[in-house]
Amino acid sequence: MRTLKERAFSYKKRMIFLLISAVLIGLSIVGQAYFLVKIVDGVFLQGKSFDEVLVDLLWLLLCLCARSLFIYLSRRSGLKLATKVKSEYRGEFLKKYASLSFLASKQGQSGRKISVVTDAVDEIDGYFSQYIPQLMQTAFVPILILVVVASQHHNSGLIMLVTAPFIPLFMIIVGLQTRDKSEEQVEKLASFSGRFLDSLQGLTTLKLFGRANQQKQTILKSSLGFRDATMAILKVAFTQTFMLEIISMLSIGIIALELVIQIIIYDQLTFFTGFFVMILVPEFYSSLKELGSAFHNGRASIGAAKKVDEELGSRRGDSDLG
Repeated sequence: MRTLKERAFSYKKRMIFLLISAVLIGLSIVGQAYFLVKIVDGVFLQGKSFDEVLVDLLWLLLCLCARSLFIYLSRRSGLKLATKVKSEYRGEFLKKYASLSFLASKQGQSGRKISVVTDAVDEIDGYFSQYIPQLMQTAFVPILILVVVASQHHNSGLIMLVTAPFIPLFMIIVGLQTRDKSEEQVEKLASFSGRFLDSLQGLTTLKLFGRANQQKQTILKSSLGFRDATMAILKVAFTQTFMLEIISMLSIGIIALELVIQIIIYDQLTFFTGFFVMILVPEFYSSLKELGSAFHNGRASIGAAKKVDEELGSRRGDSDLG
């Protein structure tokens, strides 16, 4: 079975487009910050008129539009990639199920199979529509911002370089927990779907033998298990978001304090440089935080993909036996 990464990189044109979009997004972010600072510095410190900053305003508008456009195109490309991959998976399921003998097709729970084909495959969406596009952006945008900030103010660049690794390190730790919990959630959903559909199909028989209430309790227990698994994943996601926000705010606060000391106390930094750095720094950490959120979805998708591949593998085995 091909991994999700192998399936993503098999669409080379889309991956190249996502990479180009990431480069253009990074350039538009830096350009946006530069022209915004230039306008503020010109109007409030140099006393320039509206006509004198009109050209800079147009450049700022162009950068804002370019950034919005390429973010939209990147997400749209990710969604199309996710749609193609999900269609591939469902095509493989149809091919495998169609090749099964009658006896082999009766094995296993129908509800479980339907749940894997629909819900588990849909869970894979986040890897391609969110994680891959954001990974491309994070591979370029923070590096570009770090280079620009370091060229303007070495101390700020050094602080960013020291604090930035804490975010991916925390993502890896949380991701390991998310993967296991995601696999558990998909398993419980498939189990619940299988029991529920089997109960509906055999409802008349259950009533005849007086087992309806017992089966009702079994379904209730299965649904509560799925609820608990989902809440455990949400708990991890909220904890991750909270920790990423703390790391980002502390890092931005340290850089802001250092800039203020350099500008006010030591008078070794101009307002233009300090303001330029202060606008770019939140963009740097924001890109890393967005990768953290997308990383959570990506790990959940990997867990779902594992269940899908297991089902495809078991169906292939049944086909060979049939």
